[in-house]
Amino acid sequence: MEVNDVFEEAVQDTKNRILKLKKIIFVLVPVGLLIGIIGGIGQHQSDLEFNQSIDNSTGPLSGYILTSAFQGAVLPSLILIALVVLYSIFWFPSTIAKRRGHAYVSLIQVLNIAGLFTGVTWFIALAWAIFPSEKSL
Repeated sequence: MEVNDVFEEAVQDTKNRILKLKKIIFVLVPVGLLIGIIGGIGQHQSDLEFNQSIDNSTGPLSGYILTSAFQGAVLPSLILIALVVLYSIFWFPSTIAKRRGHAYVSLIQVLNIAGLFTGVTWFIALAWAIFPSEKSL
């Protein structure tokens, strides 16, 4: 298996994980929009009451609604997708080793987990997963 094939598998694996999240995202966005709209209206009203005693310099209601709707719907979806991409990158060496039927999958997984703390062992696990499975390092 060549290195290009390995990275193409990683990209495909990440796409598959994001597609599995599609149902969650389709529910998360409308609920977040509704919560954001309600929160934006509430924030506008509280700012009106607060600024009424000082001055009358609150922004338009649409600005509050758009900002809150973005924070309620789009931002959580982007964070969720970013977490899935980071998860896929983190488990990349173990996934490659499993798909190739590597003889040392469990050791590669241990190095992968240790890579969370050190970072160096993740690269060792990646190199070991890409090398031929008959040979050890």
